[in-house]
Amino acid sequence: MDRMPTIIIFNNIKRILFLIALVTLLTSCTTSYNSLQLIHDCSTRYESVVKTENCAQQTAQRLRQEGASIYVSDQGLLTYWSGLVYKVQSNQISDREAWTRFRDYQVKQNAAAAENARQIGEVSDGLNCLLFGVACN
Repeated sequence: MDRMPTIIIFNNIKRILFLIALVTLLTSCTTSYNSLQLIHDCSTRYESVVKTENCAQQTAQRLRQEGASIYVSDQGLLTYWSGLVYKVQSNQISDREAWTRFRDYQVKQNAAAAENARQIGEVSDGLNCLLFGVACN
């Protein structure tokens, strides 16, 4: 009689673990979208920064309702974009100025990333030379 409660607890634990694994599997199979890609996709349809933002937000909302997940690959860029949208909405800058600033920001970010990659490459070459005698100039 002492083994019966142990067997019931063990079976319940197995069921709970199975349900956790099932939920994890089902949620990991959802489609995910980059919010910046949604903005880019909408920008091909609209010239207005505000209309582009509205399109991206509506698309993201629809995708979430369909079970997809939305992620941000670059929070800084998204924050900058949101600031530009606000400035256009409040008539501080024009659509053209917002698009120009957004492109300039992206160019600066790409240049900074390339410089960072170059520096990391130089450090790696130096370590390879010191540690393994490879890639010494």
